[in-house]
This record gives sequence, C-alpha cells and structure tokens, in this order.
Amino acid sequence: MQSGWSPVTAEMFNATVPPGPGCIYIRFKNRQATPTPTPTPFITPTATVTPPPNPVWMPMAIRPGGVCVVGRVQVTVFGTFYSFSLTPDGNVKTIRPLPWNAPTVFRVVNYAGPVIWTQYRPLYQKQIGGYEFTYPGGRAGDIFTLYVETSCGIVRIETDIDDPTPTPTPRVTSTPTPTPTRVSLNHRLFLLALGRSSP
Repeated sequence: MQSGWSPVTAEMFNATVPPGPGCIYIRFKNRQATPTPTPTPFITPTATVTPPPNPVWMPMAIRPGGVCVVGRVQVTVFGTFYSFSLTPDGNVKTIRPLPWNAPTVFRVVNYAGPVIWTQYRPLYQKQIGGYEFTYPGGRAGDIFTLYVETSCGIVRIETDIDDPTPTPTPRVTSTPTPTPTRVSLNHRLFLLALGRSSP
C-alpha cells in the first residue's frame, strides 16, 4: 500500500475461486489517511543583548568644550611630528612630503566617535571607521590630499609625495654669454651696401 493511504476493508482475507472459465471480482477499498499533525516548534525568544559602549583606545582628558577641543589628528613624517586639532579652522594643514618608499600612518587621538578617512590624491580611497589611516607609499612626485571627517568637522591635509629623482644641478661653462648690441640704422645700411649682414 502506498504511503498516505489506509485500508477500509480488511487488509488480508481468503477468496474462493470456483473451477472453470469463470472469473470473480474482488474489490479493495482504500482512503487517504488523515495526516498526522506536525508539531510546531516552540521558539524561545532570546533576550536582546545591549552592546558595550564604543571602546576608547587612547586616554581621554575631557575639558570644557568636549572631545572636539582635545581631539587631534597626528602624523610623523621623516622624524617631524605634526598634531592638528579636529576642530576645523578653515585652513588647509600642510606637512613635509611623505616618503614614497615607506608607509605613513595618520592617527586620530583623544576622540571617540565616527571617523571617515577620504584620500583624494594621488588615488581615491575611502575608509569608514577606524582611528588610523595608512598611506602605503609609492606615486613619487604626486600630490597627496587627505580629508579626516569626524563629528567635529572636516580637516584637510595636503602635501607632496617625496620624489627620489635628483634635481639636475646647473653646469658652469667657460663660454661667455653673448650680450646684444645696438646697431644704428645708418650702420646697418652701410653694411648692407657692402653685402654683409648686421650683427
């Protein structure tokens, strides 16, 4: 019997078959079985976990004015340390040219909040989050522009990428530089009459 069906008549019985050419007919009755209900799983609701507050990686000294007063963008380039306030003052921050053959790491310190780093030049790169941004180096001689966006505002940092190609030094030659002389019109006419050109 196929699954999903149940018998109406007895599953087993004896049938008497008379001798001779006659036939008998035996009819079986089945019906579709009533499906067994599948239990619905009971899901226990889980408690909502409150996420921990944002981690603070640098010690913060909060002064009147909040984190925008003490928050800084910092970078060291060829041994020179730079530190700029996260509060925009309308000025573009300039630093020494970045090394082309080594990474440069920019850091946001004394600030806990969202940070978006956007490098526009030499190649566009955007990093959402994180308190560090690393320029890997390369692209010697190109211009470098970085925007640091926080809840305090946007700070723009611009510089060049150090070019290792030496600048040619001018050569000193012993050939004197000719100085132009003034020739009068009469002198030119005289030289033309002789068949010579004027100097």
